[in-house]
Amino acid sequence: VLLRASDYIEQSAMLQQGWNWMALNVKPVNMSLSGIFGSVDHKSVVLKNDIGFSVPTDATADIWNGTVDSLKIGKMYKLRMKESAELLISGRKVNPADVTVPITQNWNWIAYVPRFNMTVDEALSGLEAVENDMIKGQTQFAVYENGAWVGSLRSLVPGRGYLYYSGDNMPKSFIYPSVSSAAMRAKSVINESPLWSVANESAFDDNMPLIAVVKYDEQLVLNTQVGVFKDNECRATAISQPDGKLYISVRGNESDSYPLTFKVYSKDTDSYYDLTQTIVFNSGSIDYIDYQNPYVLQIKNETGLQNASKGKVRAYPVVVKTILHIEAVDFNVTRVVVCDISGKIIKHIENDDDVSTIDFTGVEPGIYIVKAVNAENEAHVLKIVKQ
Repeated sequence: VLLRASDYIEQSAMLQQGWNWMALNVKPVNMSLSGIFGSVDHKSVVLKNDIGFSVPTDATADIWNGTVDSLKIGKMYKLRMKESAELLISGRKVNPADVTVPITQNWNWIAYVPRFNMTVDEALSGLEAVENDMIKGQTQFAVYENGAWVGSLRSLVPGRGYLYYSGDNMPKSFIYPSVSSAAMRAKSVINESPLWSVANESAFDDNMPLIAVVKYDEQLVLNTQVGVFKDNECRATAISQPDGKLYISVRGNESDSYPLTFKVYSKDTDSYYDLTQTIVFNSGSIDYIDYQNPYVLQIKNETGLQNASKGKVRAYPVVVKTILHIEAVDFNVTRVVVCDISGKIIKHIENDDDVSTIDFTGVEPGIYIVKAVNAENEAHVLKIVKQ
């Protein structure tokens, strides 16, 4: 076989200090660990695949010891670095059509082979996915629902590795497209600055995916941001999408197991909530990725809210322009929730003392429901009109 210089290219990987999910998209002449990582093995700590690991034991002699002795095209690896470094790998071009990626039930460590970004839908178009199959990277994930991939992971990136969960008990395989269709574009993701400082993903070798929604009084709450915490350390944040769903990748290690707590910010009401509910971190869990039945973050458990049998509450004026007054007799109003007729929360005011006024300045004209609630979870429900 006659090889030309044009058959060889260079793969550049910017390795972070900590963990990196990586894969080859070139084929080096020497596929051994010393052949590939010779320039950075003195900065490396450990390389893992799905069944074993190896560590560099002699930086000057490029010696690695362990159960992983070489890299394979189509497989993903997790590399931990002592410090950041650029890794340059020279090798032959890899034609995606020549690489068959096997998929079995449960978790699969797969590589993204093409040398250009591609949407998840297009990249996995040759795979017969089933409902609630999942693919995740270090910080994002997507699930297969109604014939399409939905989630925070929108595109696959050259040189990156991914974990694919298959719920099908039948083995299968697929091949990546060799070209990308210009007509297929990744959908935009709502992305704002996080309210909480998040732990760096490279500090951990894995993550736990979670699809969630926020509810108040059994009503879906839109325009939220959620933080997930281990003790006082924020391990993930997410912004709700237009349908209210949050796609959360909680940072952690494969062997970790500990309780996670939640904080919620409602943009519409400019309110913060510290939730009492917890879940346990498990990087291999698929318990919280049900698109049709997302995990519910209850910012105020109003289930069983009782109609008040005591006292009286009135709101005036019934047709309000700016300030709505709440007047109560023998009833201590500790919080007030204002919803539009669709159930969307417009205002939420909480006070240890009596709530007496609500500012409706800037609220759109229409009919609104006002719930005046006391400390015993009893409520008077009123209807007003914003002019």
